[in-house]
Amino acid sequence: MENFSQWADTLAAFLEVIFELISSATIVLGLILSLRVWRSGVRAVQLAFAGYLLLALEFLLAADVLATLRAPTWQDIARLGAVALIRTGLDFYLSRELREERFREPRTTNSG
Repeated sequence: MENFSQWADTLAAFLEVIFELISSATIVLGLILSLRVWRSGVRAVQLAFAGYLLLALEFLLAADVLATLRAPTWQDIARLGAVALIRTGLDFYLSRELREERFREPRTTNSG
């Protein structure tokens, strides 16, 4: 049973690092891809990047869950709860902003 426990702990630590790396890569790749719409304006870049940030937050939350599973003290559990609450709030507001932006009508400009 001790070997299984060590193996599970090692696997969780490995997956935690993998999820953190994926999250970092998502942010960097998202920034690069979001800047491709620069000609459409800053708002277009913000909205494109927000989707990548949401995905990165999901990976970071998974990494935090794995970290807490490895050493579940009450302080770790409380910290995970606080982090999950903050990330859920960010996810909610970013998702709402993206949804509202999709339903907005394009602005027309009067020239001439």
